[in-house]
Amino acid sequence: RNIKKYTTYSVINISGLITGMVAVLILAKYVGFFMGFDVHHENSENIFVIHHEEKENGTLKLSGEQTYYGLTEFSKKNYPEIIEASRYEFNVERLVATKNVEGQEQIKFNEKYIYTVDSSFFRVFSFDFLQGDSASALSQPGSVVLTASTAKKYFGKENALGKSLQTSLPWGEKVELYVTGVIQDVPKNSRFQFDFLQTSVGKVSEGDWTIPGQAVYFLLNSSANPDLLGQKISKDISGLEEFIASKKEISIKLHSIKGKLSNIEYLLAIVGGFILIITWINFINLTGANALNRFKEMGVRKVLGSGKTQIIYQFVFESLMLNSIGIICCLLITSLIFPYVSIFTNGQILPLNEWQTPINSLFLMLFFLGSMVSSLYPAIILSKLDPIDALKGSIFNQTQKVGFRKVLVIFQFSLSMILIIGIFIISDQMRFMQNHDLGFNLNRKLIVKTAKDGWEGKRNRIETFKTKIKTLPSVESISTSTVVPGGGNGHEVVYNLQNDDNKVILNLIGIDEYYIENYQLKILAGESFQEDAFWKNRRGVILNKSACQLLGITDLEIFAKTKIENGENGKTYDILGVIEDYHHQSLKETIPPLIFDYNPFRGHSSILLAASSYNDYGNLSGIILNIENIWEEVYPDQSFDYYFLDERFNAQYISEINFRKIFGIFTGISVFVACLGLFGLSLFVSFKRKKEVGIRKTFGASSITILGLFTKDFLSQIIIAAFIGIPIAYFLMDKWLEDYSFRTTIGFTSIFIPIILLTVVSLSCIAYQTVKSAFANPIKTLKSE
Repeated sequence: RNIKKYTTYSVINISGLITGMVAVLILAKYVGFFMGFDVHHENSENIFVIHHEEKENGTLKLSGEQTYYGLTEFSKKNYPEIIEASRYEFNVERLVATKNVEGQEQIKFNEKYIYTVDSSFFRVFSFDFLQGDSASALSQPGSVVLTASTAKKYFGKENALGKSLQTSLPWGEKVELYVTGVIQDVPKNSRFQFDFLQTSVGKVSEGDWTIPGQAVYFLLNSSANPDLLGQKISKDISGLEEFIASKKEISIKLHSIKGKLSNIEYLLAIVGGFILIITWINFINLTGANALNRFKEMGVRKVLGSGKTQIIYQFVFESLMLNSIGIICCLLITSLIFPYVSIFTNGQILPLNEWQTPINSLFLMLFFLGSMVSSLYPAIILSKLDPIDALKGSIFNQTQKVGFRKVLVIFQFSLSMILIIGIFIISDQMRFMQNHDLGFNLNRKLIVKTAKDGWEGKRNRIETFKTKIKTLPSVESISTSTVVPGGGNGHEVVYNLQNDDNKVILNLIGIDEYYIENYQLKILAGESFQEDAFWKNRRGVILNKSACQLLGITDLEIFAKTKIENGENGKTYDILGVIEDYHHQSLKETIPPLIFDYNPFRGHSSILLAASSYNDYGNLSGIILNIENIWEEVYPDQSFDYYFLDERFNAQYISEINFRKIFGIFTGISVFVACLGLFGLSLFVSFKRKKEVGIRKTFGASSITILGLFTKDFLSQIIIAAFIGIPIAYFLMDKWLEDYSFRTTIGFTSIFIPIILLTVVSLSCIAYQTVKSAFANPIKTLKSE
């Protein structure tokens, strides 16, 4: 009956409730996806990953989840609290192929999700086996376990067990692997995104303390203290001869593998919390306002004998009814849009009916809690009313001084202010990353992945390929390199200047003589590798500015008088030149210290296309076909694999781009919900002050004066909200920007424009009812009273 009687209030209230519930549920499922990382493992509570830090002379040299190979066996032997330990090592991209009975290659693909593990991997981690046995699958060298989709890719519907796969490494070495197991595809919310798990082939040195290159995981007993264990390991391995001699300080910490939210997920969780609060504030305000319209009904009830408890029960029941309607509609709408949400989030969202995580239970608990809280405020207010005052109509005078609703509106505005400022700053950072000078030419580059062929004839083939590519009229230049921008920082190698004990880790990239010119890198001193100077190039290296600083080279003009020594092979090289730092990876990362050696015999081909050809999409497919034909001619036994550099490089920002979209959408939803509530409150305020407006106009007040009177309160609330919201927004967004080594500044416009925008939107929401009240005929108003 009340829904029908107060239709406008009811529609606004339920619409805001449904919108807020849908938004909160979707955000909860999205954030819950990341909270649920690796919880599917049976022993997830007791599995920890090594975090390795390394200092030399007090200076931090390394920090991350890569540690020494020898740490695994060392820890298992010396610490009884470690039940099991396992390594997990990334492999370079390989050509993987099946063979027919004649030994000829059939199905072949370039694969990059190949990891090397040891036999204990499945004793630490839990994966569902479809074929084979977890206990024995990795017991032999050369064994490989495939995911279900990978097995289908190579063997179709056939049983993959016992079949062989041949892998070819980038330097041509061929390795035979035998399938010993097939598992279910790895869940997306897992740190282990692999297609192949293989054991090592050949002899393994368990005591290798050379270079940190493997992730190591410990399964601890339930009574173990991971912090104390990390301290013990740090102290013990720092005392090994290998590290005493080099004066290295090793710090080992154990981090749980279970889901830990990044700043992005934290911010989205905050957005969800804000929307939830805004939704409940709306519900409380509108329910309370609508309840005061029913003061005569409450007066009659109290005269007829209703007590406070009965009135409270009535409002709680009505609130539960409205919330039940809201949650039913919420679930229906969410189930309809969920497939589109899943596509939008790239599948990074929990299923709607998933109960393993506490998301669904928490959502229902909040629903009941919110229903109770939102109903108690109007119920308590009205239960205290004097029935005589209620029937005489003096209820509004009693409640005029109550500021609780104003406090809620200010709080609501503050949350909206924080979100709008947030989306402006996020957009500023996105523009900054897209427009920032990377220090090299990213555009018009077609990357053809390296051939995985043997050493014999390798040089002739790659030179033939480059020569033939140069003859194409649509190609301006071509160069080769072991890695390209956005594809990793190369191989970490220890170097030191000759006759200098300062050993540093530099990222080694092999390039040919055309790479620096092709990418338009700026030479600060010296020269690049030269054509027709093979042996001079082979005896030299090129450094970037960061590498020079790390090595202690301060005068770039005299760098050529020094030589640099490779810590792996002991060879010394001339420093031929120094280039300006450039962003080899995304702007989220610091610029690494790079060293380039001359390696024209292998690597990815970077083909610079002519501008006219690159921009003509109809012609572009023909160019790619011509390049593929040359590839098939030179490398008939290899898989042709290519991509455009700008697309792959910008894909590093895909999480930020998605975050901006999600944050923007839900900020818009929060503002929409707040505006619904504001519109409903403006109806209530107009009704409450109807007689006052009529009297003022009778005594000569103009419509403009009345309009200013109505908007003054709302503007003051927005100003107070701005003073509350701005510092909170600044703190949160400054914290988010800490993830970026190169970041925008939080400017005045990012703060000022959202305030103006929120003010305009808010005043627009109250404009209709405000103008209607200000220009109403006072005679009709007072007559109706």
